[in-house]
Amino acid sequence: MTLISGVLKGPYGDPRSGVTITLRAVRTSSTVLSLAKSQSVTDDSGKYSLPVEPGAYEVIISVYGAQPERVGAIEVYNDSLPGTLNDFLRRPGESDITPEIVQTVDRLRAEAAASAGKASSSAAAAKVSEQNAAKSAAQVVTAFDNVRFKLPENNTSTSVWFLLGQFKNAGQNGVGVALNFYGSNGFNGFTYNAGMSRLMLRTGNQSASDSTNKVNRIGGTFINDTGTAILDIQVIESSRDNYDIYLKINAFSLNCWYTVEQITYANAAGLRWEHKAVKQSVEPVGVMKVDMRTGVSFSQSQALPEYATVAQSAIAGFGIGPVHTEDAFAKDNKSSIQRYTVATANRPGNVSGGLLTLPVDGGPSCAYFATSVSRQAWVGSSSTALPSTITWSRLFSSSDQPTVADIPNLKDWGLSKGVTAASKGNFNAQMQSRRGYVSTDPIGNPFKDVGTYFLDTRSWAVTQAGTDDSYRTVQTCYGYGVSAAQTGKIAVRSWNGTAFTPWVWMWSEANTTVDGNGFIKKASPIARLSAAPEHMQADYLDGGFALAGCVAVNGEATGVSAERISTGVYQLSGSLGLAKEGWTIEVPQDVNGNRLCFVETATDSDGVITVKISKRRFDIDTATVVAGEAMDIPEGRWIDLRLAMPAREEVEVLPPDALVSNDDVSSETNAVS
Repeated sequence: MTLISGVLKGPYGDPRSGVTITLRAVRTSSTVLSLAKSQSVTDDSGKYSLPVEPGAYEVIISVYGAQPERVGAIEVYNDSLPGTLNDFLRRPGESDITPEIVQTVDRLRAEAAASAGKASSSAAAAKVSEQNAAKSAAQVVTAFDNVRFKLPENNTSTSVWFLLGQFKNAGQNGVGVALNFYGSNGFNGFTYNAGMSRLMLRTGNQSASDSTNKVNRIGGTFINDTGTAILDIQVIESSRDNYDIYLKINAFSLNCWYTVEQITYANAAGLRWEHKAVKQSVEPVGVMKVDMRTGVSFSQSQALPEYATVAQSAIAGFGIGPVHTEDAFAKDNKSSIQRYTVATANRPGNVSGGLLTLPVDGGPSCAYFATSVSRQAWVGSSSTALPSTITWSRLFSSSDQPTVADIPNLKDWGLSKGVTAASKGNFNAQMQSRRGYVSTDPIGNPFKDVGTYFLDTRSWAVTQAGTDDSYRTVQTCYGYGVSAAQTGKIAVRSWNGTAFTPWVWMWSEANTTVDGNGFIKKASPIARLSAAPEHMQADYLDGGFALAGCVAVNGEATGVSAERISTGVYQLSGSLGLAKEGWTIEVPQDVNGNRLCFVETATDSDGVITVKISKRRFDIDTATVVAGEAMDIPEGRWIDLRLAMPAREEVEVLPPDALVSNDDVSSETNAVS
């Protein structure tokens, strides 16, 4: 066994106490199994003492329970001399011994042998030569560490920009540097977590008079194989011949590293490369061009496919694992397949999912398709008209069905909470099926009135031309008018491809009335005159009638009232008199159809109607029924009067000559019983 002991110190020479040192076997030796671990903790003065069996080990340290960190690897041989942990870490391993190192060691050994030959009498001189050779080997390890660096770590869920380092003193004419990166973002044990990539930069041939930080002063190629921690690269010439290299490090990128290669070791170890690893708060913007490429490789356990079957898919981003994007917008106008989260800018919805980006033209314009794990789907597009913005539209399926809120124009079809009325809509232009079309003062309105009206259109197409004459249509118009004055009235008409038929009115309580004898009659303004409304049956006010003195009026006769002047004499005011056409008076009858009273009417010039009720008397001389003794309207019965009403303000006013007075005209509505 070989004793490894010493004092563990910090950068300021302070002893580090309580540090756990773990040695883990890299491979099985003659005495130790692979992956076997041993631990030791430094004492208060930072001292440690580790008797170690021959073998190869990883050295891992942790401080006060923090995340363990791998600091390197050592190899212990049967003939290894005791030393400190630093001594063993600085010695080169088998993989670090290059032909140049072997030649150096051989030369040193030869020199030591020569020195021993020349001073064979002096054992002390030989010992000095041996120690010099060991020191040179340790220097080789140190030299290797000078070109190997830790990649800046990003232990967050979003990508972060870092200033990786500076390629300095790099004049023109093809001065180059190669950076080899090892490791990927994430550490889930999948193959794509073990990625490798390479960045090659070379200066151009610009003249000395050219300005600093100019395109083609330097250019590069980044080849990414299996996916790495690097999402983007920017190069900025911060001063003459000094190029700052910025990397966008992907989320959860830990324990990755890189090495530097140049034409000479001295250049790589410090003359032309300086490691910085400085986190950036602002995204760097460079003018130098770096071509980001994805390499294509395949497992040896599988047959290699033909190039034509894989080249395009690799270019499009297939096969590179779940690469997260911070912004769904394709600023470089390139196709890609990525994943997005609720933190991604320009994402559709508030869910995580997968994103396919497809360039459309060089505008740049792109089309997008996104789908979530819950089978929601969207299509989107971006263009120069809205820079850095994606306009998304939702797709629906049997597993993701829309609700009313998901389809904004449902209101135009009367299927949602409310519909905005179209001003001066045109019913004559509605040939295609549509529910709940609402218009104020519409053209083609059957009511010939102002106000709001509803139209349902149902149609079928006899051809697929899409023209008006290709439709056969049925329209139904529902009245509302002003303040619901036309509610309950419905008209229907049809379109035969050439013209509309006249409107046909449907009868309802809104445009008919049931007279005192139980018969349905066409309604307009109706007044039900009675002697004592308080003694009337419950159906007296049915059909929307309201009491106004000793008369009940419907909505169209609003404003009419009546009073009993004396026995059998009543006066109605508020109308223009009786209707000029159609029926005017309906007198109550008994079960045999006999009228129960004799009615006479007269209309004054101001529209006041005087109604006189008398008993029926048969005149022998004329053989007719005439007025007898005055009487009131029989209790529990009423007389129906159909009136002419003044025009409402919103209705076209009739000319004065249309209002014909019929003052002092009496009428007997009764034929001989």
